[in-house]
Amino acid sequence: MFNWLKEYFNYSKQEFRGVLILLILIFFIFVFPFFVNQFYKKETFDINNLKIELKNIEFKDTIPKLKVKKTQYFIFNPNTIIYKDMLRLGLSDKQAKIVINYRESGGLFFKPKDFKKVYSINDELYKKLEPYINIPKKNYTKDRKKHTVKDIYIKEKYRNVNKVEINTVDTIQLKKIKGIGSVLANRIIKYRNLLGGFYNKKQLLEVYGLDNDILSAIVDNISVDTLNIQKMNLNTISFIELNKHPYITYKDTKAIFKYRELMGKFKTVNDLINNSLIDIKTYNRVKCYFVVK
Repeated sequence: MFNWLKEYFNYSKQEFRGVLILLILIFFIFVFPFFVNQFYKKETFDINNLKIELKNIEFKDTIPKLKVKKTQYFIFNPNTIIYKDMLRLGLSDKQAKIVINYRESGGLFFKPKDFKKVYSINDELYKKLEPYINIPKKNYTKDRKKHTVKDIYIKEKYRNVNKVEINTVDTIQLKKIKGIGSVLANRIIKYRNLLGGFYNKKQLLEVYGLDNDILSAIVDNISVDTLNIQKMNLNTISFIELNKHPYITYKDTKAIFKYRELMGKFKTVNDLINNSLIDIKTYNRVKCYFVVK
């Protein structure tokens, strides 16, 4: 039997070394956690002690108090009130700017309820402000030179001693006319550039935001010099430039360029109507914008 055991447990030096290392590893795997638990001290959480500690802590309010601007109510005219005073009345930055833009585009307030029509003014805000709205109507009569109160009010708002030529004026000069703000002035100049100039004061009605009331109020402050109109040469203008003109449709542009391709140069501006390239209504609107060279 001894020989049998010797046969199974007779190891070489290399095998013996491997077995020894394996036994050491097994020892550490099973014994090491035991020693760790003995030396590791667990901290216990006592909820009762925590409650006592919290009672002894003095909490101080470290959050800074925000200064809230108090609304101030006072008598005001919505046609003349400035931005910062609207904020004092409780209007937000956005609401105040919408009111200003409304006025700059030609809007007017003739009675307190008109202020409510501005879409940014809700019912709650209007009820608070209504008792303080005062739109003076002194010096206005219901029938003075057959004008209504509205007509006279607009005339007074837009009255200006300066007179400008609409085809050469810039935005700075336009804004000198009372009631023409930055928005409306820029729109007028932009549309004038698209047209090439105005040949009639009524063309201003084609500018977005400029209605008959505003035009009748400023008509005496403007003049039109047709010599300042920028004309387009029918024989050299490009397809894109011609198609940009507000009075010329894409169909009209194609017809004009097809004629140039087949017939060569235009001899007169009248060739547009003589060859039915555009209709008579369009021709009467655009003929002063073309030249043949």
